[in-house]
Amino acid sequence: MLYNGKQVELTPEQEEVATMFAVMKDTEFAAKPKFIENFMKDWRVILGKEHLIKKFHPCDFTPIYDWHQNEKDKKKQLSAQERKALKEEKLKQEERVEPPGLETNLHGVRKGKAPLQLDADDGKPKKKFTPEMYDRLQKKINLTLDKIEKTQRDMDLKKELKTTALGTSKTNYLDPRISVAWCKRHEVPIEKIFNKSLLAKFAWTMDVDPDSD
Repeated sequence: MLYNGKQVELTPEQEEVATMFAVMKDTEFAAKPKFIENFMKDWRVILGKEHLIKKFHPCDFTPIYDWHQNEKDKKKQLSAQERKALKEEKLKQEERVEPPGLETNLHGVRKGKAPLQLDADDGKPKKKFTPEMYDRLQKKINLTLDKIEKTQRDMDLKKELKTTALGTSKTNYLDPRISVAWCKRHEVPIEKIFNKSLLAKFAWTMDVDPDSD
C-alpha cells in the first residue's frame, strides 16, 4: 500500500488488517467517520508507535484492493479442473512454509481459525472465537434452555390444572376433598385450585388423606 504517495512495508499481521479495509474501501461503511476512526485505532495498535503510518487520510489502499480484485478475476477465468489443481498446489505449499501476509487469513481458516473481518457497524476487527468465548456462549445457551424447559413445565401444569378444574368443578362443590387429595398427591398448592373464598368455605377439607378418592 501507499502512504503519502510512497510504498510502505507492512508485516503479515499489519497487511492482513489493511487488506480487510481495502476490500471494503468502496462500500458505504468505509465512508463512515466512526468506522474509519475505530479501524485506525485498532490498526495503530498493530502498527506500533514507531511506524510511519500515523493518520488515515494519507493512506492509499488501492494497490491492495487492485491485487485482491485481480486475484478474484483470475480465479473466475479458471476452469473447474484448474481451480482444483490450484487449490491442491496451495495446500501443498502451505504444509511446507508459512504463507505471506495476504494469505495468512486464508491459512488460518484452513487451520480451523476464524478469519479476521471488520465489523460493518464500527470498523473494528472482529474478535476470533476462542474456547473461553465458546464456554460463555454454551452457558448462556444452557440457561436459556433451562428457562424454556421451566416455562414449558409451568404451561403443562397450568393446562393440567385447568383440565382438572373443569372436570371436577361440579364434584368440588359436592365433595371438595377430591381436589384437596389430588393437590396433596401431586404436591400442587391448593391455592391453584381454590381462591381465598373457597379456601375459607372448604377449610374443613384440608386434613383429608392424600390417598383418598
